[in-house]
Amino acid sequence: AAAALFAGVVLGGVGATVVWSGTAEPAMVLPLSPGEGFDVEGRVAFTETRAGLSVDLDLRGLPPLPAPGVYEAWVGMPDADGPVSIGRLDPDPGGQTATTLVAGGALEDYASIWVTAEPDARDPAHDGPTVASARLPSGARTD
Repeated sequence: AAAALFAGVVLGGVGATVVWSGTAEPAMVLPLSPGEGFDVEGRVAFTETRAGLSVDLDLRGLPPLPAPGVYEAWVGMPDADGPVSIGRLDPDPGGQTATTLVAGGALEDYASIWVTAEPDARDPAHDGPTVASARLPSGARTD
C-alpha cells in the first residue's frame, strides 16, 4: 500500500470514505488538495494497525526539488504545540510516490495531514510550502 500525509488546505471531509476498522481495509481515504502554486494530485489512506496508524500517500505531479530539498509529511493534532512530522517522501523522477508511513496513536488523534517541500533536509523545522493537504472530517475525532 502507498502512504503519506497531507494537510493544511481544508477539505472538510468532502469525498471521504469511512470503513469500520478491524480489517485490512483503510479506516478512511481522502483526496489531497494541491497547495497554492502546485499542480499535484493524490490521496491518503489511513489504516489502524497494531504498530500504529498506517498512512498511505499516493501523489502524482511532484516537481523536482533542488538539493538539499525534501518532501515531508506532517500531521496536525488538536492538542499539539505544532505540526508533527511523520516522515519523508522520495518521489520517482516522474514526480510520483506511493509511500507508507506510520504515525503513533489512533485516527481520532489527528485533525489534518499535509506534505511540504522543505528547502533543507538537514533542518527538522517545518518551513516549506504546502504541496498537498487534507483535513480529516470532524467525525473522525473525539475532541
